[in-house]
Amino acid sequence: MLLMFDSLENPFSNINSEHMRFKALDEMGVLVRPKMVDIGCGLTDRMMGGHVLFEPKPVQMSVIPLRSVLKIILLDCNLFEIVIKYMKQLECSSKICISNFVQSQLWQSKLKDNSQKLILPLFIYFDDFEINNALGSHAGNNKLGAVYASLACLPPEYSSSLENIFLVSLFKSKDRQEYGNHAVFSELISELKFLETTGIDILYNGKINKVFFSLGLILGDNLGLHSMLGFSESFIANFPCRFCKSHKTECQHQVEQIDNNLRNEVNYSNDVAVDDLTLTGIKQLCIFNEINSFHVTKNYAVDIMHDILEGVCKYDIGMMLKTMIYDLNYFTIDILNDRIESFNYGPINIRNIPPLLSNESLRRGIIKMSASEMLCFTKNLALIIGELVPLHSKYWCLYVTLKQIIDILLGKCLKVEDIKLCKVLIKEHHELYIQLFNTHLKPKFHHMIHYPFIMEQCGPLSSLWSMRFESKHKQLKETAKSITSRKNSPYTLALKHQLSLAYRVLSSNNNIIDMQFGHQITLSETTWLEYSKVEFLCSPFEFLEDAIFVSWINFKGTTYNSNNMSILVSLSDNPNILPIFGLIISIFIQADNIPFIICKIYENNYFDEHFQAYNVQLPEKLLCCSVEKLDSVHPTVHCVLSNNLSYIPL
Repeated sequence: MLLMFDSLENPFSNINSEHMRFKALDEMGVLVRPKMVDIGCGLTDRMMGGHVLFEPKPVQMSVIPLRSVLKIILLDCNLFEIVIKYMKQLECSSKICISNFVQSQLWQSKLKDNSQKLILPLFIYFDDFEINNALGSHAGNNKLGAVYASLACLPPEYSSSLENIFLVSLFKSKDRQEYGNHAVFSELISELKFLETTGIDILYNGKINKVFFSLGLILGDNLGLHSMLGFSESFIANFPCRFCKSHKTECQHQVEQIDNNLRNEVNYSNDVAVDDLTLTGIKQLCIFNEINSFHVTKNYAVDIMHDILEGVCKYDIGMMLKTMIYDLNYFTIDILNDRIESFNYGPINIRNIPPLLSNESLRRGIIKMSASEMLCFTKNLALIIGELVPLHSKYWCLYVTLKQIIDILLGKCLKVEDIKLCKVLIKEHHELYIQLFNTHLKPKFHHMIHYPFIMEQCGPLSSLWSMRFESKHKQLKETAKSITSRKNSPYTLALKHQLSLAYRVLSSNNNIIDMQFGHQITLSETTWLEYSKVEFLCSPFEFLEDAIFVSWINFKGTTYNSNNMSILVSLSDNPNILPIFGLIISIFIQADNIPFIICKIYENNYFDEHFQAYNVQLPEKLLCCSVEKLDSVHPTVHCVLSNNLSYIPL
């Protein structure tokens, strides 16, 4: 007994220094250390004998072995089983609706000659970010370029987690500009070639599985993609588009895609041979073409975050509100700001409530909002000011068309009909924008004409945008704030990131989507009696004995509560059948930790085109439904206008 107490007196004596802690993590095999790779040679100066001496100094970047990260994630974090089950589920699902990249035409074409192999798709993302104060005196000195990787075949609740976005390399942005793409990305290309040809071994169900990885798409914002892939980095160049060879004067008025102008392997090779940026829009040969399964002309990656939310929405809504307020006098900016401030955005938008608009900016047709704020503002604008705008206003038609396009682009499941409708809406939108504001289309408008084709090739565009990767930047920025030294920031930040990955591997609940819930609620006898008569959308059961009623629940990353929150219960494939909405009044958990919701069902009257929402009434009918079976995981808003009519946007 005494020996036991002696051993427990100081249980951490063998890891009482940083060196010993790192050694312990290495021995356990959970720490994938970043390595420093030379990308060039610079000069450093030092004083010697009163003279300044210049000596060569290697310029380095930090690289994390992707093969090791993927093996740890798939094996030790239980992701392999999740991926296999999800891919089998996608194979069995309807071919009419595409919800993941692995169902897309582009991915299926990559698998044609490798049907016997187990190949998983990888997304690679590149972007620059600033770790210093962007307005400070040292801005730009330590601007970093980051390359991330993510598995494109994860279920939505896993792919949205920042833990499943893996850091691949960090380098100083000025080093890439000085030494070029080949020096910075050659290590990444070698790693991708290895994963595609050699693969890694994963032990699953007592059997060694050889798993290969293929580069699905390279993602990023427009500037990042153009600089990484070798296209013109100026969007006022003669040929500014990476998808087609349309001249800039043609792009300014083009309302639909010209298929004959699309870039392909043949005309790309010819343009590279011409070697003239002004005639081709190609700055240099794309180094990623070295990968067998990849060609830059088939990298159908677009970013609706920057194109739409930080581009088209700001142009459209800014000019529309400017005209309505200062020219047509539909309302004043004070009335608009009062409505923005008092509108009920619902609990899911509490962090993305749009700011009040500046009179000075709006007079120039400019709106200053983040992408998340702009998304919230655009989706709810119809209910904020819709009743102040006359019916059939052409400017309002522009907004309605834009809203319908956004609804399709943000959809998690795409049908052929959606893609055809999107093509028509984009053409109508561009024609209306040119007509109303007597101006030409900007480059971000041109990208939109390629969206229907890209959706056919890659599936939902919401799985390709930069939103989650931009959030990943925040983790590294927060780490940088806690570090005073900038001596070797790429290595320091990479090591810190890998330590968090090691913690994830060692934690007991790796990759298990936990269900969290609030305090237990005791129901009155009257309420029990009322609930005993509830109708079931799912299979009926007796919940009165073992059900635990709670104040709120967080399931797969989404929080539900009974604080005036509405949900989409059911959405029919038949356009003539209106969706079913419900107002949450109680949440309970069954014995098997399965969450259910009891809600009052709205009477859905019709869809109002002007308000882009459903007109509803709230009767007393109760319905019980499973949270897992909801047709939309996102809660919505129940809005009552000044005329006492109630609306719910989809």
